[in-house]
Amino acid sequence: MKLTKFTLFITIITLSVYGCKSLRTVERPESASFPADKIDEYAIKEISESAASVIDRIKTDEERTSSIMKSVETEVKNKIAHSITNSFNNAVIIEINNNMLFNPDQYNIASHAESDLNNLISILNRHSNTNVEVHGHSDNSREASYNQIMTERKANSVSAFLIENGITSNRVKTRGMGENYPRYINDNEKGKTLNNRIEIIVTPQ
Repeated sequence: MKLTKFTLFITIITLSVYGCKSLRTVERPESASFPADKIDEYAIKEISESAASVIDRIKTDEERTSSIMKSVETEVKNKIAHSITNSFNNAVIIEINNNMLFNPDQYNIASHAESDLNNLISILNRHSNTNVEVHGHSDNSREASYNQIMTERKANSVSAFLIENGITSNRVKTRGMGENYPRYINDNEKGKTLNNRIEIIVTPQ
């Protein structure tokens, strides 16, 4: 697995600090016959071994995270029928149309949505080392201010349902996106319907 730019940056900084300390702390042996350049070789060897250890830990953490998110994605696809699920950069994006969550022009969770949301809660509880962002989206059929308010209310309703049914509040964030991020074209009824949606984004902690 390739290391990300961020993890490589952290690795370089860590090794730079560690390396400077190592070079300062390596002392010349008492024996006058011990060449000075050997001291540098030992210091470099120590730094190299530390570098390998840090990189191995980063790779292990990344592989573990990737495995967790793949499990989340697979479980969502199997357990949440009325959703479109994709992954991107270790995030699982669950798209659920508003018709599957709310009654027309309402923002309280409809009874027919509870089964899918409870299945999602079970998945999130099995993978408690994840966080959730709930984003509300709309089409552009009405005033932008109305769309903004409704997307906020709908996202808040989904977040409240998750929290009331077992997801700790510090794992959940909520955003109303209004009409600003259409995923589908807004020039026909099908596209408008699809743009009225909730996106639940699951990310590793």
